[in-house]
Amino acid sequence: MGSNGADNAHNNAFGGGKNPGIGNTSGAGSNGSASSNRGNSNGWSWSNKPHKNDGFHSDGSYHITFHGDNNSKPKPGGNSGNRGNNGDGSSAKAGEITITPDNSKPGRYISSNPEYSLLAKLIDAESIKGTEVYTFHTRKGQYVKVTVPDSNIDKMRVDYVNWKGPKYNNKLVKRFVSQFLLFRKEEKEKNEKEALLKASELVSGMGDKLGEYLGEKYKNVAKEVAGDIKNFHGRNVRSYNEAMASLNKVLANPKMKVNKSDKDAIVNAWKQVNAQDMANKIGNLGKAFKVADLAIKVEKIREKSIEGYNTGNWGPLLLEVESWIIGGVVAGVAISLFGAVLSFLPISGLAVTVLGVIGIMTISYLSSFIDANRVSNINNIISSVIR
Repeated sequence: MGSNGADNAHNNAFGGGKNPGIGNTSGAGSNGSASSNRGNSNGWSWSNKPHKNDGFHSDGSYHITFHGDNNSKPKPGGNSGNRGNNGDGSSAKAGEITITPDNSKPGRYISSNPEYSLLAKLIDAESIKGTEVYTFHTRKGQYVKVTVPDSNIDKMRVDYVNWKGPKYNNKLVKRFVSQFLLFRKEEKEKNEKEALLKASELVSGMGDKLGEYLGEKYKNVAKEVAGDIKNFHGRNVRSYNEAMASLNKVLANPKMKVNKSDKDAIVNAWKQVNAQDMANKIGNLGKAFKVADLAIKVEKIREKSIEGYNTGNWGPLLLEVESWIIGGVVAGVAISLFGAVLSFLPISGLAVTVLGVIGIMTISYLSSFIDANRVSNINNIISSVIR
């Protein structure tokens, strides 16, 4: 008698049992000797060569091919080992998966072919202090959690939560996660470049707008900072102590002694910021900015900017940005997000002196994390910007 394809794939293909084929029999017969004699012990082989369709597609999805050696079709009465069918006589295309980011939840991916991605329709991925954690949601209430310290697949740990039935063959899990690690690495690089480009455009646009009031010197330095951001891909931010030391040089400039009325105006501008609304605007700039807890991050920047102007203590603001990176946000994305938040600050109706302070502080925050020499250049133009 035939049985359900999904259950059979779960119990046989990944359980390492005596019938390790993928998929089910046709309506008649059972998983016979063909499944144990053809293909590898997992029921299908792994492609060592990339398929022509592998990689990112224009819609943001990612294609991975897992079969390569045995392309034989299933036969009634048993699996071929590399290809099975779905219990209704139709063949399953073995080992080809398209992974699409779920735009409604950062770090979640939807698998087009859950039978070949650990039977998981949904995959959650996160980076925590250099450790990759993948959660494969299988049946209701149970999932597989894969932890990869330092992105080193040889250190991989597999945990089964609320699990019932046979467990997956860990070699199969390792191979899939190896491919997923490559996908995630490429995705992060792609997102970082996108974020840096968008942020550089925002900072450049802000520089052009403020430059109408603050002059060409400010506009030119702002464009240089925007260029620094655009080219920041693959780099690390300067340490908190280094960034704070650079920022303090700007704050020590006599022209940066802000009077109470100007300070109140800047604080009021930050108080007008609606964190959720700004998060929505930033999130709509592209996939790169769809990071977890975006509204909370915006709110933290708002609160700590107000604290900085009120107390003169800018340490908490810089520590906040540093904490994103420690928490797993790529450095380039963190700088981009910080720049985007600063660039969206409402400035209409503010006095020129207030605009000067905001303009200098914005590019100084960013440059303090990127380039000490750029901060020195900023310091040199302050007297011509703030009169």
